[in-house]
Amino acid sequence: MTGNYVIAAAGDNIFLLRQGKTRKEPPEYKKLRAGGIRQKPRTSGTQSILICLAILFYL
Repeated sequence: MTGNYVIAAAGDNIFLLRQGKTRKEPPEYKKLRAGGIRQKPRTSGTQSILICLAILFYL
């Protein structure tokens, strides 16, 4: 259950970042890219680490 949630969250993040690239970028995405992998305040530290790992496994 947890694994599915992490993968879904990672997929959602990738989708949001892709959307930011295709449309005119809102400032959050520029900040995201400038700060490397700085997540929105909504996600906790451990969750963002898990999301990063899931994204790395996708690539």
